[in-house]
Amino acid sequence: MTGPLGPLVVIAEPSMLDRMPAIERRLDELELEHRRIEAAEPGDGSRWSRACLLAGERFLVAAGGDSLVHDVVNGMFDGGAPVAERPVLGVLPSGADDEFFRQFGLPMNAERACAHLAGEGVYAIDVARVECDGSNGGRNARMWINIADAGLGADVAARAARRTGRARRFLAFWSAVARAKRSRVHIEAARQRYDGETYHVVVGNGRYGVGGFRVSPRSFPGDGVLEVLVHHGPKAQAFTSLPKSIRGEQVPSPHIAELRGNTVLIEADPPMQIAVDGRLVGTTPASFEVLPQAILLKI
Repeated sequence: MTGPLGPLVVIAEPSMLDRMPAIERRLDELELEHRRIEAAEPGDGSRWSRACLLAGERFLVAAGGDSLVHDVVNGMFDGGAPVAERPVLGVLPSGADDEFFRQFGLPMNAERACAHLAGEGVYAIDVARVECDGSNGGRNARMWINIADAGLGADVAARAARRTGRARRFLAFWSAVARAKRSRVHIEAARQRYDGETYHVVVGNGRYGVGGFRVSPRSFPGDGVLEVLVHHGPKAQAFTSLPKSIRGEQVPSPHIAELRGNTVLIEADPPMQIAVDGRLVGTTPASFEVLPQAILLKI
């Protein structure tokens, strides 16, 4: 049976393949017409997403973690413009690295989350775009939906990508903090400005970062605004604020400047690395903008 949003295209990362038979049985029980595609190689999620939308399919389900969701969303856009009008994104979480999905209060178990793919319930969410300097001397552009980092957070992402195992992000964090350096920055968000030193800048569309920490606790991806947190206190603050970050209580703080706007500019000397949704994309100068309610999240 075809649901009110049309047939589902389930784009699954390799880590989910063992679970797909149980997931597909559940989709059959719910009488949801679907087909499955494997995102076997890097970039497959984006390529399949775009191909499906261009073929007239509208309802794309990412079965996996934040990296796959990031790729599927990027496939929905071309040059910063949607490939199709307000496509529908569904998520079947892997149970690890699903920080974007966590903030909506939906089941973090893929089989249970299947039930939320039925019916007409959707929520319009913002998508953000970043432009920054690339390693080849040109400018890189990327869409993102959750958290962008400059400095410490981007260094954590880069170090985690070079490690394996469950403890990779924990080890990457401590290693990055020990080596974090300050940059002199100029940051603009709408009509607000920050000029000074920092070792870590968070630009939040969503709330949760790696490990379930609420790194941008005032954010929500549906309000058309990016929240900017500039960490300018002592580096020891990165350690002492961790318990508060779990609860989202690290702000207000005399060590964190808060800005907000639908566009953000970061310039830094020396340049800072930039990561979006845990993916290293380049260095400053970087500009960010919001595309308000550009896609629909199936809830």
